[in-house]
Amino acid sequence: MSQVDTQQMRDDLAFVKEAVQRRRRLGLADLAINVVWGLIVMFGLILADFRRGWILTYWIVAGIVGWVASFLGGWLAAKHTGEADSQRGLRELLHWGTFSVAIVALFFIGFRCQYHGWQLGQMCLLLGGLTFLLEGVHADRSWLVPGAILLLGSVATVFLMKYYVWSLVGVGVFVSLTFGSLLRMRSRERRGQTT
Repeated sequence: MSQVDTQQMRDDLAFVKEAVQRRRRLGLADLAINVVWGLIVMFGLILADFRRGWILTYWIVAGIVGWVASFLGGWLAAKHTGEADSQRGLRELLHWGTFSVAIVALFFIGFRCQYHGWQLGQMCLLLGGLTFLLEGVHADRSWLVPGAILLLGSVATVFLMKYYVWSLVGVGVFVSLTFGSLLRMRSRERRGQTT
């Protein structure tokens, strides 16, 4: 093997190593975004058991902050790692944007039809569960279990209102989303994926 071939192999290996390290940094950004949303959901649902009067304000503020943090975090991580994928970004924007518009529409329907706050909350759990599950099916598997928890929680809140079900669902979403994201990130590292 010539010295040129050896140098080319070194360069190729250095490129692959750098790509794996960039992907790891992007995986950390995905994890951070998922943890942020796990915390937002958990605290929002805990409020349903302990401070119902704060719920609407919390979700308006936390939703906007979460959206901005997710957008900036994802965009900066993709830019920093050189893996900006405008198609994926657009799909994510459409997915979560549709969910947000549907929640706003649900509130208009709920207020017009004079639903109680807990009824709106149950429908939000149902809609959130479906949205999380679809994210898990189409993009990131770590959203599957939290989606199932939200769907089941929407039914559990009908029958078990006095057992802190809202809080349990929130904690379940946070734990499952965080650990699911960690497992997915570690699985990618073990396989050495660069995409």
